[in-house]
Amino acid sequence: MLELLVSVATLMALVVFTSVVTVEVAIHLWLRYRPKKQLSGAALLSVTFLPLWSALLVFLALGFSFTGKAFGLIKDHCLEHGLGHLHLCFEHLSAQQSNSLTLALLSIMLGVAGLKVLRVFQSLDRHLQLNRQLSGIQSSFINWVDTPNEMAFVSGILKPRIYLSRRLVERLDSKTLRMIVAHEIQHVRNRDVPKMWGIELILALYRQPTRRFLRAAWVQRREQRIDHQLAQRFGRAAVAESLLAMVRVAPRDSVLNSNGGKIEQRLHSLLVNKTNALTKLPYGSVFALIAILGLLIAFQHHALETFIGWIN
Repeated sequence: MLELLVSVATLMALVVFTSVVTVEVAIHLWLRYRPKKQLSGAALLSVTFLPLWSALLVFLALGFSFTGKAFGLIKDHCLEHGLGHLHLCFEHLSAQQSNSLTLALLSIMLGVAGLKVLRVFQSLDRHLQLNRQLSGIQSSFINWVDTPNEMAFVSGILKPRIYLSRRLVERLDSKTLRMIVAHEIQHVRNRDVPKMWGIELILALYRQPTRRFLRAAWVQRREQRIDHQLAQRFGRAAVAESLLAMVRVAPRDSVLNSNGGKIEQRLHSLLVNKTNALTKLPYGSVFALIAILGLLIAFQHHALETFIGWIN
């Protein structure tokens, strides 16, 4: 059993590594030939989570193979190939020994991935410390803070709170200010803070240029989605006016500009491309496709067993 677990873990690590390399190459080509083109929601979902989808596909294929053989749904050809051949069934587990090269390769890949994920948790810990400090000063749902910078942001994962600087009152009119508050409230309703931290865990697998590009794409989509949601309540003209007012806020001082995506693209999406940002990401379709592929691979389990045995 231990040898099989090591082989399966190595297979999944190789699949994740291959997926990461594929995404890196795809984003490099995209930035070279289509740098100003925005990724669609489906493309962004597929590219960002490709390592996760690939690992899930392998897991389902192996799970379906074990389950299918156990219940007689898949032909068990273990005895036809001999017990020395790796078999995905509990009755005839392989007795092969994992070699040192396999263990070394697995250790290196898991170690690199662990260090990348550790950095994300360190950043998350800093965020939680900041949130504790803020909540110790201001504990209401909407809080005003005295700072020379112009800021509007949401902090907190389990109990998110909104923080706005009083300086915004001096720079923006009351109508725009209400729109900004509504914008931040929509972030809370959409649970954007925990979603972005989940995305950050996946992005940790990539190099800095790819991570920066994909993070910016997710932020852009998030902001455009909120723009459309607010447009349904207040009208497109009112949301567009608030976006134009945000452009006039100094970029070096404002969290609204630095973390709010590209205002020009948001205006274009709001006024021209009126439905793209509202399209829900096809999570259900992706999971269904992966499950179907996993089932199909399970029926070709002999090739999968041979490949795992070759890794071993």
